[in-house]
Amino acid sequence: MDNYMEIKKRLMQISETAADGIIRRCMPMEDEISESEARRLYGDKWVRKLKKDGRAHWHRKGTMTAYSRAELDRLRQEESEPAKLMFKSRG
Repeated sequence: MDNYMEIKKRLMQISETAADGIIRRCMPMEDEISESEARRLYGDKWVRKLKKDGRAHWHRKGTMTAYSRAELDRLRQEESEPAKLMFKSRG
């Protein structure tokens, strides 16, 4: 039963990723967004934390601090995945 739930969860993640890809092709949007827009879309606290930790790559575009929308989506998805247990084998 546990294996079934893991497979179901993985299939849901794959289908969400495929749906995101289809939406990007049908309604193309600019990948680069400003810091204020990123904070509005993803949450002020979360974006500040990523910037402080150095996990989100950003660059200056004139006076604007720009982030990649695809990268922020990927980081959000990574955080929503549960941690996996790693077991050491004796050998």
